[in-house]
Amino acid sequence: MEVDKQIEAELEEDKSADKLTALIENQEFENQAHEMEVARELFFESELKDEVEEEDDFYSPIEDEPKKKKKKKKAKKEKVVDDEYDSDEYYQKPKKSVGRVILKIILTLLILLLLAEIAVIGIKLLYPNSKAGEFVDEYITKTIDIFKGSDSEDLSDDEENNMDGDSSVRHKPYKDLSKIIADNENLNSANTIGAIEYSSNLKFSKNFDYQDKKISKSKSISDNLWYSEGEEYIYYDESAVESIIEYEVQRLNLINNQDDTVLNMVKENSELYDALEKEDGNLKEELKVLKIGEIRKNNNTVFVWVEENAEITQNGSTTKRDRKRVYSLEYEQNHVIKINGFENI
Repeated sequence: MEVDKQIEAELEEDKSADKLTALIENQEFENQAHEMEVARELFFESELKDEVEEEDDFYSPIEDEPKKKKKKKKAKKEKVVDDEYDSDEYYQKPKKSVGRVILKIILTLLILLLLAEIAVIGIKLLYPNSKAGEFVDEYITKTIDIFKGSDSEDLSDDEENNMDGDSSVRHKPYKDLSKIIADNENLNSANTIGAIEYSSNLKFSKNFDYQDKKISKSKSISDNLWYSEGEEYIYYDESAVESIIEYEVQRLNLINNQDDTVLNMVKENSELYDALEKEDGNLKEELKVLKIGEIRKNNNTVFVWVEENAEITQNGSTTKRDRKRVYSLEYEQNHVIKINGFENI
């Protein structure tokens, strides 16, 4: 019996030990489960935190997007698009200042004009009668005509000459020479010439083949003032008309009265001088009408278009003679005018 009780006691102890062991093992399991739960929670918290941080990183560019867009728009304005030469989207081609380019062009033109002006002045001073001098005169006159325009054509002689603001100096020649002719009637002594008239039909023609090439290259007078003495002004148009009237009167005196005073007005050693010297009085001339037309200039030579309507008496026979001429007048440095010759037209 005692043995059985001892066995039962041992069994009870074994059962208690088993229970205790089970309890201990259960407690350890629960502890492990708790630790796993805690670890699990910590793991999920860590994962959640990482996800939040990733989401913040993902959405932060969106928050800054308006600023970036503004910067991008500004960059687009500054960008020089030149797909033909540059495919790099972010490369900015250096810009040239328009103002600097224009300034360089203006300075270059001014330098060229200055050099041209120096060359023109040199030619005019050193070689006034050369082909280069004639070329310069021709283009100076053309330039003046271009800038003068056609507005002055509708003005009277007095209005045109007052355009420069100085009414005492007449820079433009008269278009109608009637006033100058009337002012010099006193030169027609004893009415040697029947009538003196201005004719607008007597003028330069581009289609006429002038033998004297100076006539072909002559130009309208751009500045009519020849020289001045104190308050007295001597003009090309007035001096030319006076010279022609005086020459014709003296020429008639030579032909009709053998008075050779006319030779003083003619350039020595010229063909005209030699022809006048040979006049022997075998004929008589009555100049009915002297017509004076256009006056043009080539350097120091002035050309005057003239028409003579005369009656010639020789050996008792009278005939009419009408002829047109271009007289050549040399304006010398000592303010003397010499008639150098003429060309029949």
